Amino acid sequence: MDIYNNRKKIMLINENLPKAWLKIMNEPEKWLVNIISEVTEDLCGYRPDGEAVEEFIISEVKTKAETSSSYGSKSSGEIRKNAQKDYKGKTVKSFTFMGEVYHVKSWKQMLLKICDIMFAKHKDSLESLLYITLRGRDCFSKDPHEFVNGQEISGTHIYVDLDLSVMSVVALCKEILLNFGHKESDFSIETT
Repeated sequence: MDIYNNRKKIMLINENLPKAWLKIMNEPEKWLVNIISEVTEDLCGYRPDGEAVEEFIISEVKTKAETSSSYGSKSSGEIRKNAQKDYKGKTVKSFTFMGEVYHVKSWKQMLLKICDIMFAKHKDSLESLLYITLRGRDCFSKDPHEFVNGQEISGTHIYVDLDLSVMSVVALCKEILLNFGHKESDFSIETT
C-alpha cells in the first residue's frame, strides 16, 4: 500500500508542478512582485511599481514559452548538445546568420558580431542577455570590471565575457540566438 501511495504522490506532484509554475508566473502573487521589486531596487537604487513588475513577469513567461515552442520539444540543453560540432583547433572564416554571410577574423569577433546583430534586431529586449549563463557562469554584465577579458557590446552598457574557449564561444552564440527566438538552422559557421 505504501508503494502505491508513494507512486501516486510522485505522479501528482510531477503533474501539478508545471501547472503551479504557470499559475504563479501568469498571476504573479504579491510576494513574488515584492521580491523582484526589492532585488531591482538593490541593483539600481530605484523600486519599480508592482504593475510594471507584473507586466515584466508575464512578458518573460510568454517569451520563454514562444522560444520553447519554436524548438518543438527540445530543451536548450538538447539543442546545445546537438550544436556542439567540434571546432577545437580550427579557425573561423565566416558565419552565416539568416542567409547573410559575415566575415570574421576570430571566434571572439564572431561572438561580438552576433551581439551587435542582436542589438540591432532586439534593442528593446537586449537586457535579457544578462540572464544567459554557461555552466553556471555569467556571460554578460553591466559591470565593466566583472570579467577579466570583457568587452562592451557597441551602443549598450552591457559587457560580454570574452575569456572563453572556442567551444564556449560557439555555445554562447547559439544560446544568444535561442534567447531571442531564432532557430539554430539560421546560423552556420565556416572554418579553415
